[in-house]
Amino acid sequence: MAVKNRTNLIKEFLEEKNNDLILLTTYSFDPVFFDYFLFPELARNNPFAEVLVFVDGYTYQQTYPKFTPKTGTEYRLVPVYQEGGVFHPKIGVFYSREKDRAKLFIGSANLTLAGFTRNAEVILQIECTPVKSSSLLHDLIELFLKLFENKRCIDSEVRKLLENVYEELSQSGCSERSEVWMFHNLMEPILDQICDAVEGKKFSRMVVVAPYFSSDAKNLLTQLRDRLGVEEIIIGVQKKNHNLKPETVSRYSELARELGLSLEFREVVFSEKNRRIHAKVIQLDGVDGSFLIVGSPNFTEPALLSVSENGNLEMAVLLSKDFGNIVDEIQLKELRFSDDFWGKSSEHEEKGKRLLKVYSAEYDEINRKLLIHLEPITRRFSCKVRYENDEEEEQEYDASEAQITITLRKPSNPKEVIIKAEDGRSAVIRIYNADTFKRLVRGGRCLTIKEVLRVIESRPSIDLDEILLLVNRLVPLEAMGSDISVREVGRSVTTS
Repeated sequence: MAVKNRTNLIKEFLEEKNNDLILLTTYSFDPVFFDYFLFPELARNNPFAEVLVFVDGYTYQQTYPKFTPKTGTEYRLVPVYQEGGVFHPKIGVFYSREKDRAKLFIGSANLTLAGFTRNAEVILQIECTPVKSSSLLHDLIELFLKLFENKRCIDSEVRKLLENVYEELSQSGCSERSEVWMFHNLMEPILDQICDAVEGKKFSRMVVVAPYFSSDAKNLLTQLRDRLGVEEIIIGVQKKNHNLKPETVSRYSELARELGLSLEFREVVFSEKNRRIHAKVIQLDGVDGSFLIVGSPNFTEPALLSVSENGNLEMAVLLSKDFGNIVDEIQLKELRFSDDFWGKSSEHEEKGKRLLKVYSAEYDEINRKLLIHLEPITRRFSCKVRYENDEEEEQEYDASEAQITITLRKPSNPKEVIIKAEDGRSAVIRIYNADTFKRLVRGGRCLTIKEVLRVIESRPSIDLDEILLLVNRLVPLEAMGSDISVREVGRSVTTS
């Protein structure tokens, strides 16, 4: 596990090379930053990787006007829908079968220019070598498979890919690392899991740094006192970068007095004063030692006390050591509630209520069909397909369908699908273009047999055309000093 005072997250991502799977999650999404800066380098450094980006479903729809021509077409952009909340984890996974290695980034940074440059974020970097040395990757993949089971997201290709990775990891056998715990609230509240991890330990002091707080935290403060033994709470906030109001501060102070707690608000000053603090940090101190909790949860009851069924999906990690230099970057100063203190954090503004849930549009290039997964619509709706050459075709539907199949009539590749319901709701979904893989191989360097086999193994949906295309990119056989021929047998390709 790597712990550093400072890290350049862009540099860390772009130093990752020759991985088979890159899985990223985000709440906010900056398509210009990702499509034109981050993704091209990721693709160049990891030419055979499947790149998956899971994003909050309503953010997907609201960000659509900013989509570039590349958004969701050269990588898989998967919307995740949370009833009554948002999809909020911020993680990065780089997994290489050949190296038997995974690197995980878990923290508070979204896939935005600000998240990777201007904000003050806290990200835990974990390297698992060999992969079976930790169950963290196995548990992460399991989480995403449960999202598919619960229909928070629907994409059969992505699900199949992750099922294959999960099976590989399950067969390898994994052991849990003792110095770090990973929590998510899909099935169990995060605070419950923290209490289980530190069972029997008591912490007299808690320090919280976050931009977002519950307006009434009586239940949260009570549980912190009763279950963790907390007596003193210090809440650090940055000027004009929070959702606190004067009445909220008064309410917290009243609750603390009722519960017999010492509670104090302090101003947070990062070592670089021009940075917006987006980090979410909780530090527990007591006679049994110190623990640090970092990740996506803010100091709210839905984030820490609830499961994700009717709220946010969150992810956090708990550290038991080696974190002193992280918190040293944050200073807590005396806070004066002057007029220039109050501000507004817009991170969790209410999402648009007029949006439809459209999960995916899976393109069958051979049969020229689109399979579209969407929420059942009880009233009449239209489905418009827009092609890469900007041609369009539209069909009307009356039935309440959870999925529809469209036979494409135009020769160009489809680019996106636009759904409009009679009640005024609408949604757009981009179509991942499988041709991207073929263009990559056509324009790439010659490949070795080892590389060809690696690509075939890493792509669960690879078809015969793609296999033949890879074979055609082989290093000339005479240069390899081998007597190898390729023949087609039915729908498979063998070498001899």
